[in-house]
Amino acid sequence: MMDDQDPIQAERADVIRVQQLRWRFLLELYRMNKQAHAGTIQSVSAEEVGTRIGLLETRDLEQAYAYLADAGLVELVGFGPLLRITRTGIDEVEEAYARPDQRTDHLPPLNIIHNVIYGGVHGSTVQQGTTQSTQTVDNSQSVDWARLREILREVRTAAEDLPAEQRDEVLADVIALDAQSRSPRPKAAIVRECLTSLRSILGNLAGNTAGNIAAAPLIDWIRAHEWLLK
Repeated sequence: MMDDQDPIQAERADVIRVQQLRWRFLLELYRMNKQAHAGTIQSVSAEEVGTRIGLLETRDLEQAYAYLADAGLVELVGFGPLLRITRTGIDEVEEAYARPDQRTDHLPPLNIIHNVIYGGVHGSTVQQGTTQSTQTVDNSQSVDWARLREILREVRTAAEDLPAEQRDEVLADVIALDAQSRSPRPKAAIVRECLTSLRSILGNLAGNTAGNIAAAPLIDWIRAHEWLLK
């Protein structure tokens, strides 16, 4: 029976990996476009985007941007190839940030992709189907979720100036936490893992201005809700 399931699990893992690569490519192109001067027409090599997100395998890179181009989210503007994000692509990203638990027109929900890839947020050992994985946050009405969402918006903005690796980790946690804060039954394990991860990442960036700006209000919030980490 196990032998019959293994190919399915392997295919599922590969599908999720491909979906995550598409999302990472599109998000990086979106960030690069935001950093460009107003009025500048974006023209970025696919290889540069791939290098920035650690996608160095040519076949994976070509498949990622080819899918996004077919979906109308990016446009080929020159040989190389040179790419730019389209207005549809920008709307896709911003829609996903606004509703990370919902599928966009072309891509799966951001929070699901990040939760699966990072094992329930950055390597959590909690397994689906256990009592711990379905445990919800107790006394959720006493949690200041609204303030947390305000802080997460600040963290997301500050994260744009972080090194690429830390930025992607922070954004993954922010997306998952934001989704949990809006859920009628927030999952205790996911909330705990995200808060612990963010505190650790931002705390290790003491010399980074963006890290300092993002860390202070979040750490204050965590201190006021220390019981969530237990």
